[in-house]
Amino acid sequence: MRYYKKARRIYTDNLGDDHVDVAVTLKNIGQIYHHIGKHQKSMESYNEALRFMKQVLEKSHRNAAAAL
Repeated sequence: MRYYKKARRIYTDNLGDDHVDVAVTLKNIGQIYHHIGKHQKSMESYNEALRFMKQVLEKSHRNAAAAL
């Protein structure tokens, strides 16, 4: 988990908040929370990833589904 959070900071610092890699990292963090049983945190990460993805990509873009 710590490495994904570090990756998010690096992506945000270097690429900005509106980069697809930030959304993918948030999705990965959500998956970890899900696997360890922290479902509320998982949903928060997934929702944040989806929000980022919608900002970056058109809703119909195939990569938007990757955030789900």
